Amino acid sequence: MKHFDISDKQASTLALRAVASGRPWEMVEVGKYCSLYVNKQLVMSDTQMEQTTNGEFLRQAEGRVLIAGLGVGLIVYPLLGRKNVTDITVIEKHQDVIDLVQPHLEHEKLQVVCADIWEWEPEGVYDTVYLDIWNEVNVDNYDDMVRLENKFRPSLRYDYSWMGCWSESILDRLASYAYGA
Repeated sequence: MKHFDISDKQASTLALRAVASGRPWEMVEVGKYCSLYVNKQLVMSDTQMEQTTNGEFLRQAEGRVLIAGLGVGLIVYPLLGRKNVTDITVIEKHQDVIDLVQPHLEHEKLQVVCADIWEWEPEGVYDTVYLDIWNEVNVDNYDDMVRLENKFRPSLRYDYSWMGCWSESILDRLASYAYGA
């Protein structure tokens, strides 16, 4: 885990770059942040980009929730106090991430399992499934998103249960621009 500051100048530069590249979700406001690295690779941070790109999941989450990827706990923490969230199971591949983050999230609703989401088999059914294992917004992740959604679709309680992947809506928008849909 590393802490970092974004200055006025850095925020302006990031905003210009984000607008020029057509990736407005990459804007970062002035402030203090933390980032998580695994094997020297940036996995996530707690910037507005992360908050924004996880927003749909946070709006939809209810009942029994399954999350793939713990990160810095950014999406788990707000769910712990929600009455409409009964329990949360997080599957995290890296024990060192669990050891670092879980002590800050101790709660009777939360179970964190050290496993690879590709190999782990669900126990029971879920009302909300969120797959957040990708380190960057990248169209190359799209096929894996579809494969994981297909794997966990039978685990949803009802047809109206919610399932999604981190950055999936951004990739859908990029694809619609690219193909003129």
